[in-house]
Amino acid sequence: GVIAAQSNEVAGIVEDLLVITRAEAGYLTVTPGPVNLAVELRHVRSSLPSDRAEQRITLGLSDVIAWADPLRVRQIVRNLLSNANRHGGDDVRVWMSIREDDAAIVVSDDGPGIPEGDRDKVFRAFGRSNLAKGKPGSIGLGLTVSRYLAEAMQGSLEYERADGVTKFTVTLPLYRPGNSRFDRPT
Repeated sequence: GVIAAQSNEVAGIVEDLLVITRAEAGYLTVTPGPVNLAVELRHVRSSLPSDRAEQRITLGLSDVIAWADPLRVRQIVRNLLSNANRHGGDDVRVWMSIREDDAAIVVSDDGPGIPEGDRDKVFRAFGRSNLAKGKPGSIGLGLTVSRYLAEAMQGSLEYERADGVTKFTVTLPLYRPGNSRFDRPT
């Protein structure tokens, strides 16, 4: 079991490095289609064990359909939930909303957040907050990969800290059948 877990972790690191390399070379591809975000969030949540018994992860799900690559959506959400598990507080919340032409996934927690001076650093490959140094399981690729993937799907990944709550918001195009926005090659 330990060997299998370690193999999966190494495979994830290699995949993250490939995403970064492809994105920086202009060759990152995604395969978008209609994706029910609630289905993808449930899938990720069921596959991620919590390392901390005191941590609660609450999902606020609704049937929001985005134009995205389901594999890449799971990869982004897995990275954000893993970060919340490692660095966040005890109360982690995930919910979805619709913002004009975008679907949004928000992952929030009541942890310490990213210090002001480290906020740009954490979106660069191998960049880590000073608070994360020395914590196991983090090499500083997850947020970089997640931002590249969101942008490859015509979306974004943003960080916000207000009133003691850390929020990462992923936006993806909202799927609306017949919208010419989805006829463009990605």
